[in-house]
Amino acid sequence: MSKYSVCLLERYDGKDPHSIVCQSATVGNGSTATVTLNGSNATETGKRTLYFRLRPTFGSDVPIIDSRTINQTVITKGGDYDQDGLTNEFEADKIQKKDWPADALNDSDIDSDGLNDGEEVNKWGTNPVSKDSDNDSILDGKEILSGTNPNKADSDGDGVNDAKDPEPMNPNVARSTTQPSKTTTATKDQQSSGLSGIQLLLVGVVGIGIFGAAALLWRVGRDDPDPPTPVPESGTTSIPVTKSEESDTDGDEDILTDEGQVLKLLRNNRDRMKQVDIVEETGWSKSKVSRLLSRMEERGDINRLRVGRGNIVYLEGAKPNGARSPHEEDSYS
Repeated sequence: MSKYSVCLLERYDGKDPHSIVCQSATVGNGSTATVTLNGSNATETGKRTLYFRLRPTFGSDVPIIDSRTINQTVITKGGDYDQDGLTNEFEADKIQKKDWPADALNDSDIDSDGLNDGEEVNKWGTNPVSKDSDNDSILDGKEILSGTNPNKADSDGDGVNDAKDPEPMNPNVARSTTQPSKTTTATKDQQSSGLSGIQLLLVGVVGIGIFGAAALLWRVGRDDPDPPTPVPESGTTSIPVTKSEESDTDGDEDILTDEGQVLKLLRNNRDRMKQVDIVEETGWSKSKVSRLLSRMEERGDINRLRVGRGNIVYLEGAKPNGARSPHEEDSYS
């Protein structure tokens, strides 16, 4: 039989580690024992490292047989870690009930619909884990921008889904388009040219269809080939939008997401920037930018390389010379 001690220590950034709790256990030859240590009572908020150390007996002068470390970020119940307008306690409760994804505390817009989670819960009454709460094929954020109801597939109650309604807030427009058209009588000029009123109507419809198809192809050719997914940062009620620089009509607006802002910054800086410059340009926190870039890097949207004490973020084909790319993953509690 041998006696061992297991101790749990914690260390915050820039501070010396200190012991939280120790437990002893007596273990016979060829047997095992389980020791439970509670590290939930953190002494302060912020990033910390937990150390688990195993020694033969109590005492500071005996060697450590084995050790483990865990990186964590300590938050408060009443705080708002992702700055989405919801408390950490509220989001943690949703995660435990499996109503929300496990990463909800790190993501201010879980469903990427252009609205942060606090706005969806407290202001609009939409579903933060569904980008299209009323299933009308329009993003909730897009509906808020256009003035339609994100909780109602037929905002004006005219029997036509908002996505198919030319004026979704005008009940008279959609109804008039469904009424049968009146018969058109051919004029003498039309009759003399051998075309009836119905034939002229068909010719007009075909012409409009060809023009519409040509406009659509022209438009597709001008669109950004890498549309981003919306992930707003702040807990404000405003929704970041951008107006297409090459749009030929007024009011043609799309939601510019966090990923979209990063890609735009890179393209405006010859496809390559320092990570610290992205933090400065966006005004976001370092941890927010780091998490966002990690997700984009996993999807292959961007690349990162370590140069000196910082990272270089670049698009395909803009790789800098000589670098390394270590990455660390932290857990959150």
